[in-house]
Amino acid sequence: MDGPFDLVTMNRSVHHVWDRKERLIGSVRDRLSPGGRFVVWDPNFPDTDEGLRTPAKRTMVLHSLAEAMQGNRLMPAREIADWMRSGGFEVEVHLLNGGNEGVVVGRKKAS
Repeated sequence: MDGPFDLVTMNRSVHHVWDRKERLIGSVRDRLSPGGRFVVWDPNFPDTDEGLRTPAKRTMVLHSLAEAMQGNRLMPAREIADWMRSGGFEVEVHLLNGGNEGVVVGRKKAS
């Protein structure tokens, strides 16, 4: 993958590479144009066990178990946002579908 790019997207996939996310964020940042955007849409796993007790989130328990059995890890949108910030991005978080989905938009700072 060369670049530079104005936009990089990941749809329902960052939880598959969570163990390599530090390498990933550097690779994306290096290939984005200044002001370019990195958009991640992934399930928004609750921060707390209490968050899993709401009817809308109960199915997330089974989803998380299925992902864990494959070596994956669902993360809260907040954790994805923190990861992007640590990689040097300005970040916005948008929650959809009753908070079950998180769209995290990182903008590469202009040089």
